[in-house]
Amino acid sequence: MSHHQGARGLLLAAMACLGLLVAGSPAIAQNVVVDANVFWDNDGGDYAADAGGAACFDGPYVDNADFATRVFDNLSANPLLSDPHNLAAPDWSPMVGSAALPGHPGYRVVKIWDVDPWFSEVCYNGGAAQGERWWEGWTYFNYNDGAGRTDIPAGFTDVVSDIAGNTFWAGGVTYRLNGRIAVKAGATLTIAPGAVIVGAGPGSYLVVERDGDIVANGTQGAPIIMTSGSAPGSQFPGDWGGLVIMGKAVANCAGVTGCGLTSVVGDCESEGGAGFFGGSDDNDSSGSLRFVRVEYAGQEISPNNELNAFTFNAVGRGTQISYLQAHLGTDDLFEWFGGTMQAKYLVATGGDDDNFDWQMGYRGRVQFAVCQQADIITTPNADAGIEADNNEFDEQCAGRSNPILSNLTLVGTGPEAGGSRGIRLRRGTAGTVVNSVIAGWSNVGLRVEPSSLDNCSGATPADAACGAKGDSLIVDANIFFDNDGGSYAADTGGSACWHGLISNTQLATVLFDNRTIDPMISDPYNKNAPDWSPQAGSPTLPNNANHRVVEVWNTDGFFDQACYAGAADFNERWWEGWTYFNYADGAGRTDIPGGAPIDVVADVNANTTWFSGNVYRLNGRIAVNPPATLTIQAGTVIVGAGVGSYLVVERNADIDVQGTASQPVIFTSGSAPGSQFPGDWGGVVVHGNAVANCAGVTGCGLTSVVGDCESEGGAGFFGGSDDNDSSGSLRFVRVEYAGQEISPNNELNAFTFNAVGRGTQISYLQAHLGTDDLFEWFGGTMQAKYLVATGGDDDNFDWQMGYRGRVQFAVCQQADIITTPNADAGIEADNNEFDEQCAGRSNPILSNLTLVGTGPDAGGSRGIRLRRGTAGCVVNSVVMGFSNVGLRVEPSSLDNCAAQVAIPDANCDDVILGTGDATGLRNGFVALAAPNPTRGAADISFALEREGRVTVNIYDVTGRVVDVLADEWFTAGAQSVRWDGASSSGMYFYRVVTDNGDVATGKIVVSR
Repeated sequence: MSHHQGARGLLLAAMACLGLLVAGSPAIAQNVVVDANVFWDNDGGDYAADAGGAACFDGPYVDNADFATRVFDNLSANPLLSDPHNLAAPDWSPMVGSAALPGHPGYRVVKIWDVDPWFSEVCYNGGAAQGERWWEGWTYFNYNDGAGRTDIPAGFTDVVSDIAGNTFWAGGVTYRLNGRIAVKAGATLTIAPGAVIVGAGPGSYLVVERDGDIVANGTQGAPIIMTSGSAPGSQFPGDWGGLVIMGKAVANCAGVTGCGLTSVVGDCESEGGAGFFGGSDDNDSSGSLRFVRVEYAGQEISPNNELNAFTFNAVGRGTQISYLQAHLGTDDLFEWFGGTMQAKYLVATGGDDDNFDWQMGYRGRVQFAVCQQADIITTPNADAGIEADNNEFDEQCAGRSNPILSNLTLVGTGPEAGGSRGIRLRRGTAGTVVNSVIAGWSNVGLRVEPSSLDNCSGATPADAACGAKGDSLIVDANIFFDNDGGSYAADTGGSACWHGLISNTQLATVLFDNRTIDPMISDPYNKNAPDWSPQAGSPTLPNNANHRVVEVWNTDGFFDQACYAGAADFNERWWEGWTYFNYADGAGRTDIPGGAPIDVVADVNANTTWFSGNVYRLNGRIAVNPPATLTIQAGTVIVGAGVGSYLVVERNADIDVQGTASQPVIFTSGSAPGSQFPGDWGGVVVHGNAVANCAGVTGCGLTSVVGDCESEGGAGFFGGSDDNDSSGSLRFVRVEYAGQEISPNNELNAFTFNAVGRGTQISYLQAHLGTDDLFEWFGGTMQAKYLVATGGDDDNFDWQMGYRGRVQFAVCQQADIITTPNADAGIEADNNEFDEQCAGRSNPILSNLTLVGTGPDAGGSRGIRLRRGTAGCVVNSVVMGFSNVGLRVEPSSLDNCAAQVAIPDANCDDVILGTGDATGLRNGFVALAAPNPTRGAADISFALEREGRVTVNIYDVTGRVVDVLADEWFTAGAQSVRWDGASSSGMYFYRVVTDNGDVATGKIVVSR
């Protein structure tokens, strides 16, 4: 067959699926097309066509053999799937030599993507390419009662040894540190959003050693929480050690000869016995921390020898730090020992000692930080907002501490007793504090002690705080208010820049242009929901006569332009959503495992967010009513309280489920792991406004369906006239142990999609161990990619009532371990079971499915069962291991299609992963390779809308993986990975996959 004939055959096959007019051929409308599939190991045979009423099947063809080879050019050959029947860790990807891959003599695909751009171009049969396992990381394959599971809150994963190789801690899992756990040199510990790390007790803490890395990038909705391992209700500061990071930047630690900069490598020993730190690389990176919370930490080993909540030892400026909270810790909350670490958005609350503390030559940068004293722990007068030293053992030690801090809000105890000093500068430190608010300290707002500015004796007030001397103290453009001991205190003796002035008033107005005025902060002392943003008219804001800032961003590129004093702008609350302000013992908390589920007892009538790390329990039928949107963050767990509990999204309401590959949203049984069982609760039901030809509609027409369709299970009403309707989005969602039979043929399913429109965004869903069907569509035009159906009691994919959507990349696995010894079909499909000729006929298109029966086990039934007037198209798929039959077509499935034409052969032109130099196949995501062609290395570049895990693989022309370039966490923005090239010339293909579901592929030509 010529290339031209093959291409025409592809187009005819694809057009047949779409019901389009083929030039020179009869009109093909509402047909069943089952083409370019691989059938294998189906005990009842590959095909069965019942006689009577199915003109396309029992009319012009002699027998099933003709039926198979002339109408459907399918293949009966072994697809060589890697491990399709494995119930613990299934692998549905094909192996080398598979009939599903190019190179096999009978291989062919229908290029459905040529006529319907919704479909991704993939030249293989079945749900996955060779080596591709898109289901890994977010699915669940425990086929028993859930005993021992760790993916929902229940117990801990114990960490008992150091981390010596690259390690990933997943979201939604609780890791318990037993003793000192170190990330060793050469290893990277990656922690996903929503992970919880607890200390088993005093002496348990996490250390990142020099040349080790930590990549702990939480999100606002799913922070990484490091907390006490005690049960909520008995958590207390000092329950565990905290987080210690050792870097290779310069630190002028005690014991170094002359405290010089040239002899510090390896000489610094951490407090708390955590290990050694220091080096000569101020640009050193120890990884990244983002949206991380450390609670109830700290430990005093001996006086002045303590672990803190966060301890940063000689951490370099290459480390990425933002959005950290330290809460209720003994000793200090944030402490820097040397180094050049730069950080933004820090929150320190309820510390027992100092909030921000530096020494040993810290020279970093901090912008946007708040602290709030509480005096509720062990010390009646907690110490300073900032306590700062150069080196407590040698105040003149070279490499003087000299950081710059801007936009702080330091809040004492306010009307309560205690609170101590706002800022305490001593023991030879230099530094700059500007554009900040210091309020509510009972001792004094600012205290400067002797020798803080030794070596600047020649300075005068005109020298801008000894700026000409280099090592200077600058405290400028700040607001001091409500400090009971006064705004300033300067001790005499040895501090020439301070004691040479006439009085503290001159100190304030001449040397430092600070102000003593009410900053009008909204609610700074609130211990439950503090608000550190300024009110309208505050002197911290522009357009106020007392407003003034130092534009430090003009001279230091680290700083953001922020034309206000204090940590926040008007109406800005950057701390919301990821911080924690329970100042008690944690009783009643729900943000970590161990807290009681949050009971949902009423409908969702206004925009609502369910937050990551929480468990929400559905009590009865819970509806999202219009016009509300229910947003569910990654890592959230939703459980049903029992039979009759389920979630319904009504028409004109929306659901926005934001799961990720590492942190799926889980809907499951409310029974404890070990007693979970299919049918424990109802499932998820979505009602849309698309067309459905439901029973009872006059003439089953398309013009009278609005509001006339009633859902099975008594879930409500659905249907309309808008096939483009949107009900929101669901990504990386799992529904387990669901389904409920109200009466025969009146059931709730794991996922029930009622007249859902194509505007709804659906991808990466799993339905596991459900009674009745796992995925069922009643009408509508919903389009979905990446579906997993496992262990269902009835059908895996079921449609009726005029479903006309699209599905690509889906797998099912039968198990026969629930209540029915012979679970039903991989696909069971109807038009309308009450009126098979109902207008608006079911006519979906499905490509790249892998439907797996029970294989060597008993049972399994039919792979595909088409009946009751349905039309539709199933192409490029694998159907195997069903004990009854691979494909069964029953009477009237193809009435009124006597003019069906045969579909010619097709091929895929030997293309494996796409065409062109760079192709963005899904969601507009694009990856580019350059140089291309290449004689050696090539860089593959792409841009991420948000941070996440990314895999980058290289394939040869057979579809074999020849190189894995990346399988790791990337930050948002432009990224690039390098391929060193192949050893031999030829064509290769790259594939970039993100855990957000974005996929891009392209071709690289290597010329050696």
